[in-house]
Amino acid sequence: DVIIAVGGGSVIDVGKCISIFSTNKGTPERLVLKKNPIKKKGIPLIRIPTTSGSG
Repeated sequence: DVIIAVGGGSVIDVGKCISIFSTNKGTPERLVLKKNPIKKKGIPLIRIPTTSGSG
């Protein structure tokens, strides 16, 4: 399993959340509010940013 996030910062942030939520018990709300601890690493996440930057 792998998540591929293609887009800007918000898309990549959502990909990170989905990665963690998919491997840990509890609802996303309970995990964010720290009512359920995050015990496992998320599934692998491939990030493809589409925003350009200077430099």
